[in-house]
Amino acid sequence: MNKKYIITIIILLVIAVISFLTFNKTPKVIIPIEEVSPRNDTVSEITKKGRKSYSLAEVALHDKKEDCWIAIEGKVINPTQFIAEGKHPNDFILKGCGKDATSMFQGVGKHDGGKAQAALKQYEIGMLK
Repeated sequence: MNKKYIITIIILLVIAVISFLTFNKTPKVIIPIEEVSPRNDTVSEITKKGRKSYSLAEVALHDKKEDCWIAIEGKVINPTQFIAEGKHPNDFILKGCGKDATSMFQGVGKHDGGKAQAALKQYEIGMLK
């Protein structure tokens, strides 16, 4: 092979590698974006720990499939996105929208598992007053 041809190939490879490394960088820090509830017309207060506190009356305003808040074990959960994405296997969750659904939740054995507990934590928006 011609010496110029080999040098040209090496230079092109070096340029390709440098371009790949320069333009294919992923962000090192991913900042999670908090989901804002569909309805923000309720009055709430921030607790000493920085978490919002909601009354059962405020939770009751969010009683629809498209805007669902549920109180479970003293925590307020906004599973609206969870429901919209079809992550729950049935519509039984809708019976808890706008209510304290602690007994409903605890009455389902598989809710004791890590998957259900992780979902509660993921969609928690505050504490029940």
